[in-house]
Amino acid sequence: MEILEEDAGQNGLPRPETREENVFRLLPGLVREGRKFDLIVLDPPAFAKNKAQAAGAERGYRELNRRCLQLLAPGGILVTCSCSFNMSRERFLDVLRRAAGDAGRGSLLVRKVLPGEDHPVLLSLPESDYLKVYILRDLGREEREETR
Repeated sequence: MEILEEDAGQNGLPRPETREENVFRLLPGLVREGRKFDLIVLDPPAFAKNKAQAAGAERGYRELNRRCLQLLAPGGILVTCSCSFNMSRERFLDVLRRAAGDAGRGSLLVRKVLPGEDHPVLLSLPESDYLKVYILRDLGREEREETR
């Protein structure tokens, strides 16, 4: 967080709000307060280190993404990530769909980001293809009404 604050200052940006808290306790409070954010980057640690943990990981990812979607300002951006190999791309995307439905928010999938050169995927090792990044944009009230 210190590096983030330092980088913002060096680049002439306003000092970012940072907190070090348990996100499962923090997010519900922010929702209750009615806080809104233009950008949220959600990059939790791996929730499913093995197949047996996948169902619990799915619940955790769904809850975090639901809360983050509730916190987005109209037109806001959520960058959401998973580094759990045992959470497939298809399953993670389904979690995001259900989280958006739970949040009552229309969301547009803006981009699927593939791993960078610093995380090569070996064709002979499927486990190396574990990074998933999706960029979602909140559909503001007007856009939601247009899509109905």
